[in-house]
Amino acid sequence: MAKVKAQQYVRVLEVGEGKFYTLGLGIEEMSTEMNANVETTQDILGNAEIKIGGYAPTSTVSPYTVDTDDDIHDFLQSIIDEEKTLDDLKVGVIDVKLYEAAVGEAYPAVRQEAIVEISSYTRSASSGYVIDFNLHFKGNPKKGNFNPTTKTWTPEN
Repeated sequence: MAKVKAQQYVRVLEVGEGKFYTLGLGIEEMSTEMNANVETTQDILGNAEIKIGGYAPTSTVSPYTVDTDDDIHDFLQSIIDEEKTLDDLKVGVIDVKLYEAAVGEAYPAVRQEAIVEISSYTRSASSGYVIDFNLHFKGNPKKGNFNPTTKTWTPEN
């Protein structure tokens, strides 16, 4: 199997009805920390039992250099301006696997909800206006397909 290049595995944020933004411009690396809930017990003989009870994935997006033409800009700016909380922070996150075979023009993808946490925002003469944020995934990922041309998500049956 060939190596998967970063541009073949795309993360798209859905920040409102029909508003999609592909993360990546200006971002050199974007990892997802799985944050497994690990429980380890050890008996008196030294035998260890390890159980993973779930995950609480997070991903840091840094830097997002603000472009007022991006669908994501208004959403992030409203979080800052209004100090939004709870359900007002929800986004859809779609990880699109462009390295797998397309069905028509749609590619296999996984979608789940996440909460956006603004970690900081900076105004700089050299880099402009930058908003750094974290995505806290809520779990329950759903498989489906995403068409990058029409920006349409179709869940599996």
